[in-house]
Amino acid sequence: MTDVLLISSSLENINVAWRHFCYSEYNASATTNISAAMENLKSSKPARIVVYYCGEDTDGFYSLYNTLRSDPKTADIPLLVLADVSWQKALTDYVKFYNTCILGISVNDEKLKDMVKSGARYGFEKKSPAINRAPPKRTSEHPGLRANKGR
Repeated sequence: MTDVLLISSSLENINVAWRHFCYSEYNASATTNISAAMENLKSSKPARIVVYYCGEDTDGFYSLYNTLRSDPKTADIPLLVLADVSWQKALTDYVKFYNTCILGISVNDEKLKDMVKSGARYGFEKKSPAINRAPPKRTSEHPGLRANKGR
């Protein structure tokens, strides 16, 4: 069973996204509050993957992303973003996010299930046995933090 934490800035968005997580292979919880999300992720049994429903307002997403990546205990947790169609291209093409996968909110159930399982097991960073990469710095020099600075 995959432990999933679903986060959105509105309860309506969570209700829309929740239909994907009604399967028996998920142990899902949800919140609209970043502080509550961070408490969950720092608990003794944290979610293995975070799913953020990003509707029309991206301020909540950037706030969550920066908070998640700036804390050493949560910096490497995979983040799957279900983005509104108006934000999907911008979030995938113009900003580099660490260990994050952006999907459209209309993603089908099978693809979402596969992405959640894959992300929970391996994360979303491309890994190659030929490359010995160091993890990103957890400072303001982190690519996602730098790209979002001032938002």
